[in-house]
Amino acid sequence: MKRFFIELIGTFFLTLALALTGNPLCYGLIFAAVIYLGAHISGGYYNPAISVALYMRGKHKREHLAHAVLGQLAGAMIALYAVAKGAARPFSLNVDPANVPFACLLEILLAFLLCAVVLSLVAQKNKDHLGLIAGFTLMALGYIIPGAFNPAISLGNQILCALHGAPVDVNALIVYFIAPFVGGGIAALIYDKYQD
Repeated sequence: MKRFFIELIGTFFLTLALALTGNPLCYGLIFAAVIYLGAHISGGYYNPAISVALYMRGKHKREHLAHAVLGQLAGAMIALYAVAKGAARPFSLNVDPANVPFACLLEILLAFLLCAVVLSLVAQKNKDHLGLIAGFTLMALGYIIPGAFNPAISLGNQILCALHGAPVDVNALIVYFIAPFVGGGIAALIYDKYQD
């Protein structure tokens, strides 16, 4: 259960940073901070796409993966609920229906990069800089395109919308939920091709 709670706490603060500020610098630095908070307990990845990519590479046991992903989703939903109740404007991830293919491609490519970087860092013996490098990578991605690169945040957002009677945005789920898993999966599958 420790893995569940640390992933919940870390994803809560990561989601809060994104939802309240929308600032890639803040988002990336909070990601770095919470990695250091929980790396020794759960790995501290706070992102189902990263967790699944690590599982595909044999770095997560199945039961650990389930605890991590459930914690990530719970943390994201609690943060989004808090923002919806406390902020004047609730957070949402929307996508222009006309731009879905291009948005998907970008999300896949950038999620691939984020997951590839984390996979490479986890494989190294010295993990002291994992948080900073992963945080700055996420920050840079946020400056390229707006987005979470995190399926827990996008799914949590759509679940809360549905609970409040709003229609589920299928395009947003495709771009912000499915595409990051695709990018992370590709990073895991071809890992041996870009590593020694």
